[in-house]
Amino acid sequence: MMGPQTVSARRSHWNIPHHLKNKNFVGRDTFIADLNHHVHTAVSNRIFAIHGMAGIGKTQIVYEYIRTFKDQYDLIYWMSAEDETLALKDFIGLGEKLKLPIDPDQEQRSNLELVKNWLGANERWLLVFDNMDDPKLLQTFLPDEVRGNILLTSRNPNWMHAAEPIELGLLDPDYSALYLQQRSGVSDPAAALQLANLLGNLPLALEQAGAYIEATRCSLADYIEEYNKYKSKLLQLFQPYNYNFTVVKVTELALERIRDSKPDALCLLNAMSFLHPEDIPKDLFVQDDTDLELEHYPIRDSLTLNSYIYELRRFSIIHADQASLSMHRLIQEIVRAGLPESQQRETLRLVLRLLETSTSKCNETELEITASGERLVPHLVRATEHALQMDQFTDQAIDLMTFLGQYFTLTSNYEKAIHVYEETIDWVKKSLGEQYEGLIDPYSGLAFTYYRMAQYAKSESLYQQALQLISRSKASNEYATYNHYGLLLLKTNRFPEARTFFIQALRGSRKKFGKKSLQTVNINGNYAELLLRLDQNERGLEILNQNIKLLQDLYSDKHPSIATCHILLGQAYSNLHRFNEQEQHCRLALGMDEELFGREHPKVATDCNNLGLALINQEQYDEALAYFKRCYRIDRQYLDMDHPKIAVRLCNVGLAYNHKGKHRLAIKFYRKSLAINQKAFPDGSLEAATQLVNIGTAYQSLGKTTEAIEYLEQGLAMEKKFYKSDHSELAKSYLNLGFSYCMTRLPFYLDKAVTYFNKALRIYEKKLAPGHPLIKQAVECLLVAYELQKDFLNFTSTLTKYRSILN
Repeated sequence: MMGPQTVSARRSHWNIPHHLKNKNFVGRDTFIADLNHHVHTAVSNRIFAIHGMAGIGKTQIVYEYIRTFKDQYDLIYWMSAEDETLALKDFIGLGEKLKLPIDPDQEQRSNLELVKNWLGANERWLLVFDNMDDPKLLQTFLPDEVRGNILLTSRNPNWMHAAEPIELGLLDPDYSALYLQQRSGVSDPAAALQLANLLGNLPLALEQAGAYIEATRCSLADYIEEYNKYKSKLLQLFQPYNYNFTVVKVTELALERIRDSKPDALCLLNAMSFLHPEDIPKDLFVQDDTDLELEHYPIRDSLTLNSYIYELRRFSIIHADQASLSMHRLIQEIVRAGLPESQQRETLRLVLRLLETSTSKCNETELEITASGERLVPHLVRATEHALQMDQFTDQAIDLMTFLGQYFTLTSNYEKAIHVYEETIDWVKKSLGEQYEGLIDPYSGLAFTYYRMAQYAKSESLYQQALQLISRSKASNEYATYNHYGLLLLKTNRFPEARTFFIQALRGSRKKFGKKSLQTVNINGNYAELLLRLDQNERGLEILNQNIKLLQDLYSDKHPSIATCHILLGQAYSNLHRFNEQEQHCRLALGMDEELFGREHPKVATDCNNLGLALINQEQYDEALAYFKRCYRIDRQYLDMDHPKIAVRLCNVGLAYNHKGKHRLAIKFYRKSLAINQKAFPDGSLEAATQLVNIGTAYQSLGKTTEAIEYLEQGLAMEKKFYKSDHSELAKSYLNLGFSYCMTRLPFYLDKAVTYFNKALRIYEKKLAPGHPLIKQAVECLLVAYELQKDFLNFTSTLTKYRSILN
C-alpha cells in the first residue's frame, strides 16, 4: 500500500456550494471573525460543531467563512453528511480528488484508511461535514491525529465529547429588518422590524418572506397582515433558491424522525407549542400518578422528561437549560397547525390542567402567588389566549385567568388585572350564562383589585354580585370572598358588618382547610386587625400570638404572614402605649419583608411607615422622617398621587415635621393628605378625621387657637361617626380639643374643656391600668381647667382623688 501523499496543486477547493452566495448576507461578521479566532487559537481541539435549529443559517455561515478565509488553507473539501451513505461517498471522493489509489473493488474500510492517512500526514486543510446530526458518525472519518481543521454543521447540540460546540443564534432584529428590505426591495424600516419580530428573526423565514414580497410586489405591511391571517400556511410558499426546503418542510421532516424514534416525545413538544416560547419551566411537565385527569399522560418522572428533551434537542426543535425549555415561535406555529383539531383541543386541555396543577400549589400568600406567577404568567397568558380563540373556556381556564388577575393585582399592574378579569367575566357570561357559579372568583378578584386601587364603590358593587351568586350556589370557596369583603368593610369603617363577614370566612376556612391552615390563620389575622380598631387590644394580641406560633410550626420563622402578624402586634402595642415593644415588632416585620420581597416592595413601604410611627412615639423624629420618606418613595413607584395610601404617607411626613417644630411645613403636608382623602371618601373617613385633628394640633402649636378649634372640632365630629363612644382615639381628641378650649380662657370654652377632659379620663380609666401615664395626663388637664375656672372645690376633690398617681 502506498504511503501518504501531498496535494499536487495548492489552494484546492472542492465541492464548495457556490450557489449559496447571497449578496444580501448581513449580520454575521462578528460570528465569522470569532469562529476564525476559535479555529486558529484552539490548542488541543481542531474540530468545531456549529449547531442550531433548521433554517438558522449554519450552512450559509460556513460558506461565508470559507469565502472570507479560504487563503488560510491549502485544501478545502465540502461533504454532505445527512446520512452515512452520503458522507462515505463524499469522503472517498476526496481520495479520488487527491489522486490516492482508491479502488472501488476493495473494502470500503481500505479506501477510508487511505484518506485518513493522508489527512494525518498533512496540514492546512479544512473539511466541512454539512448537516451531520450523529456524533458517532464523525468518528468514522477521523485520522489518528487531526492536523488540519474540521467544521461541521448540525441541529444536534450534543458534541461536547467529539468537538467544540458553537451555537449559532438567531439574527439580530436590526439585521433581520435590513435583510428583509434588501431581499424584498421594499424600504420600510418600521414594518421590516415588525415582520422580523413576527418571524422570530429566523433567516430561512426571512428569506421566504423576502422572496414572496419580491415576487408578488406586495408591501411589508401587506405581508404582515397575511401572516397574521394565515400563519404557517404562508411559510409553505416560495422555497428559497439556496435552500432545499421551506421552514414548514424542514420542521415536518424533523417531526417525522422524532415520530419514528421516540413518538411519546411529541407529547412534550405539542404541549410546549401552546405556551410562551421562552423560559418554560421543566417542572411544569412532571406529574405524579395521583392526578386522574392525566391518566394517559406519559411524563411521570424527571427521567422520562429528560429522555424526551434529549430527543427533541437532537434536532434543535427545542432548547434546554437547567430549569427551563424554549422553542422558536415559528416551530410552535408549525407544530400546532400540524395537529388535527381534535388533538389541538386535547393538547390544550392537557396544558390547562398542567398549569392549574402548578398554580394550585400556591397557598394564596402574596409571596407564593408572585413567585409562581413570575415563572408562569407568560405561559398562562398564552394558554388562556388559545382557550379564548378555540372557544374552550373551561373551569380550568377561568381559574387560570383568575390567578393571572391575582398576580397582576399583587404586583400593582392594575390595568392588566382589570383587563384579565373583565375579559374573563365577559366570556363566562357569553359562554356559560350570567348565573354561572364560576363567575364568583372573577367578580371577587376584580373587586379586590378595585379595593387595592381605593375605588371602594366599584369594589362594593362587584362584591355584592359575587355574594348574590354565592347565595344561589354551593360554592366551596366562599370563605375567600367573605374575607376580602370583610377587608373592604374594615377599610370603610363598617366594623360590625366586617365582624360578621370575618366570622363567616373563618367558618368556611376551618371547614375546608382546618383550624391550623394558612388560610384560616390569615383570616384570623384580619379579624385581629378589626379587634385592634375596636380597641379590643388584649384579645387582638392573643389571636396574633397564636397565629405566630402556628405559622412558625408550619413555615419556621420567615414567612410573609408572620411579618404581617408582627405589623399588627406593633399596632396593638402602640394602642397600649408600649412603644418599645411596638418598635421591636415593626423592625422584625421590616427585616423579614426585605428579605422575602426585596427593599423596594410595597409591603416594605408599609413596614417603613409603621416603624416611623413607632419612632415618633419614642420621640426619634429624624429617623422617623427618614423612614416616612423612604415609604413615600417606594409607594410612588406603584401608586398614583391620588391614592389614599399616598395620603397616609404625606400625613405621616407632616407628623414628623410637626414634632420637629416645623408646624407650617407640617400643615402643608396635612392639607395635601386631606385633599386626597376628601376626594376618595366624600362622606368622610377615619383617615380624613386624623388629618383634620393633625392640622388642628399644628395650629395649636402655632398659637392659632381659633383655627385649631375649627379643625379639631371637625376631626372629632368625623371620628364619632366611626368609633364607639368609649374608643381611646376619642379620648385623645377630647384632650387635644380641651387643651385648645383652655387656651381661650373663655368661660364657655372652659366648661366644654372640663366636659371633654372628664370624658377622656373615663375612657382611659376603663381601658388602661390604674396609674397609666395617660390617666395622669387627663387628670392634669382637668386640674388646669378647674384652676382656670377658679372652681377650687372640684380642683381640690380631683386632686385628693388622684394624688397617688400625680406624685
